[in-house]
Amino acid sequence: MQLSTFKLPTTTQFPPPLGYFSVHDPKVRGGLAYISWYSEGVVVADISLPDNPRLVAQFVPPPAPDPRGFFGTPDQAFPFVWGTFVDRDYVLASDINSGLWVFQIR
Repeated sequence: MQLSTFKLPTTTQFPPPLGYFSVHDPKVRGGLAYISWYSEGVVVADISLPDNPRLVAQFVPPPAPDPRGFFGTPDQAFPFVWGTFVDRDYVLASDINSGLWVFQIR
């Protein structure tokens, strides 16, 4: 049984902006979900009320071109976060285009 949905504005934006806009590799810690949302960066959602998830924080790395050219041409720059990891108060985000980002949610 589906309890709810959680979307960002780009989910239904037309035409879509440059990049990739789907969820990948979410992690849950307590009542928070840390979601790799590709070109939306890291999205943190409060899921303590599963029928009413809400946005808590979002980190989007600056756009960067894909260094190997697998996901775009050298003149196309966009964030591409494909993994998150949470350890204590730190969030690690791996961006295919720009590298590793370490930050805290406050």
